[in-house]
Amino acid sequence: MPLEYKLEIDDKGTPKLVKFGKQTKKTMTQSQKLSRAIKGVGAGMAALKLGALAGGAALFKIASETAKGRDEITKMSRELGTSTEHLSGMSHALQIGGTDLGTYTKGLAKLSRNVFDADKGLKTAADGFTDLGIDIKNSNGTLKDADELVFELSDKFAKMPDGVIKSAKAQELFGRAGKNLINTLNLGADGMRAQMEEAKQLGLVFDQVAGEEAEEFNDTLL
Repeated sequence: MPLEYKLEIDDKGTPKLVKFGKQTKKTMTQSQKLSRAIKGVGAGMAALKLGALAGGAALFKIASETAKGRDEITKMSRELGTSTEHLSGMSHALQIGGTDLGTYTKGLAKLSRNVFDADKGLKTAADGFTDLGIDIKNSNGTLKDADELVFELSDKFAKMPDGVIKSAKAQELFGRAGKNLINTLNLGADGMRAQMEEAKQLGLVFDQVAGEEAEEFNDTLL
């Protein structure tokens, strides 16, 4: 196994290394424990009781670093109109594909713009989707979310042969970031979801509430 140990925060807020296995699910997930640590440390800071925090400097460092990353992802999700679960889960899939979340968010922003333009009747934008047999609207006439379209597009890219056409199509839909997203898109929807599920098991995925707690933590620290 490539991962033999993982860092956990126990019920008292103390960080420790434990074997990676089923025993990590006895109480709560790693992500939930980190969320509790962030919330607890944030509350302690607000009350000016840093000296009394369980775990001391080590816990504070872990919570601070985790909160910083979650804060950034939460703000990105709000700006792009997607969920923190999607972005935090995709971060793992993107690393497997040799790129990063910053590149993905740029591509997602461009994709959203193309959806908007296509909906307004701009033919060049609409052709980018219809050429691949993608409908940008749901059955009820509403526009599909960008993250939903990413999964649909990934299935199309997974079936396309690598080469200039695929590269050009990726850049047409995702902007300059498109060429760097090809390896991730090649996973297909099932492959991407599998990587996101693995990220969840590793404690990398968090929800909106945990993201907002991270924002509050950083605001309090500032």
